[in-house]
Amino acid sequence: LLLGGAQAVAGDYKAAERTYAEAMAVDPQNPDVLFSAGTNHLLLEDSQAAADNLTAFVALRPDMKGQYYLGVAYNALGEKEKAQAAFAEAARLGEQISPAPLDLAFAYVELGRTDDAIAIYLQQLAAQETPEVHAYLGALYAEKGATDLARQEYQRALELDPDQSLAHFSLANLAYPASDWQTAAAEYEAYLK
Repeated sequence: LLLGGAQAVAGDYKAAERTYAEAMAVDPQNPDVLFSAGTNHLLLEDSQAAADNLTAFVALRPDMKGQYYLGVAYNALGEKEKAQAAFAEAARLGEQISPAPLDLAFAYVELGRTDDAIAIYLQQLAAQETPEVHAYLGALYAEKGATDLARQEYQRALELDPDQSLAHFSLANLAYPASDWQTAAAEYEAYLK
């Protein structure tokens, strides 16, 4: 399992796939291997194998992250109803145990529960400011058409981390339709650095 994880971190997803297959041959019911193999298959864009591994994983260990990634796999397969059911289960599990609030926020976004995701991001920022959460919150505000709030969040993200790529890219995307070419060009340039 550790070797497969190291191979995946190094970007050698095919080697990780072989390592996980060997581990599953020894212990086909090991939930850690099933989860790791499933997420690795997502990286390999083998959504069916990912769905198979993650379905087996959540049968053994009902888990918010497992359900979330199962939803991602089903979504990639075009199985929208199954994807929505998996995202809903991820949200339900997250509401019960809430070990990873950002994962719960991502599940809410997939379910179209933008206001619930915004609430989680605001709670996270109240506990600890991070540039990523400001950028994610900005993206949700932009999606809702609240461009001033979105811009504020992106700018705060850049105050915390001047290299925050999502914030640069998103600020450029806000400037472009407003014909603010200079800002758009500067932000796209900063994004590409």
